[in-house]
Amino acid sequence: MKKLFITLVAAIALTSCKDNSTQGQVVINDYQPSQVSVTPEVSNLGDNLNLQALGELVKNSTTAQDIEDKLNTTGSINNLDLNNDGSVDYIKVTEYGDANKKGFSFTVDIAEGQTQEIATIEVAKGSNDAQINIQGNQQLYGNNNYYQSRYSLTDMLILSYLFRPHPYYHSPYYYGHYPSYYRSYRSTPYNSYRNRMVSTTKTTTITRTNRPTTTRSSSPNANKSVSSVTARAKSLSTPTRSQKSFTTTSASRQKPSTSGFRNTTSSSPRKSSSSSSWGGSSSSRKSSSSWGSSSRSSSRSSGSSSRSSSSRRR
Repeated sequence: MKKLFITLVAAIALTSCKDNSTQGQVVINDYQPSQVSVTPEVSNLGDNLNLQALGELVKNSTTAQDIEDKLNTTGSINNLDLNNDGSVDYIKVTEYGDANKKGFSFTVDIAEGQTQEIATIEVAKGSNDAQINIQGNQQLYGNNNYYQSRYSLTDMLILSYLFRPHPYYHSPYYYGHYPSYYRSYRSTPYNSYRNRMVSTTKTTTITRTNRPTTTRSSSPNANKSVSSVTARAKSLSTPTRSQKSFTTTSASRQKPSTSGFRNTTSSSPRKSSSSSSWGGSSSSRKSSSSWGSSSRSSSRSSGSSSRSSSSRRR
């Protein structure tokens, strides 16, 4: 039995030495989260078409067709992917209005015969200035998502087109049939898109408001929506209880630190010893100490027993 103890002690001690000298050991901080943290990219489907940027684009365009062309150029302000196929949707423009108020309706054809209105922009002309009112579709942007601004008559390039006699523009394109210049492109992550829009809108005077300050005309596409889009939009804006549990992390738990992933060398034994699960050196020393103590105790007991027997024989 004594030989067995000595053999075990030697083996464990050798293993401990090898662990301490391991190069590039990975040290993992002990972290046991109570919940998985998953943050959705957007809370509203419309977040990927910035309404302030849309207003700036309309203000600085020359015609309705110019607006549509700009919206569907690769890398434009359009990052919408309503059918979730990974590609940016083609946005169509429909013009409407009356003598002193003109408007644009923006729509996407999700499939053959299925059209979803995205937003509307209306421009009301006064004697000395013009006001722009933007409204995002509530299904995609949430409630009371209005933007507005007021400009002098010379600050809006689109005014010279809007209030001169011309036939209203209705996009001639539809699902699967787009202009020859158009090339579908992949959507970008929302964080990248948002950062791009910050530089686009940093000087804008278009601000959000709870309600438009002028009466609005009726968009010809006001009632056009697609059930699959509205259902997906609802799931993002009003997640279920189970979905919410996957979008938060308990504040009482310490978050994992990436500083825990580092290289250790034999010259820094304290860092190596913190690896209770992977390195095994701490537990090895504890085991070595335990076995060693047991072995020494056993040896002392055996020696004492031998001396007692010898004395009795005398």
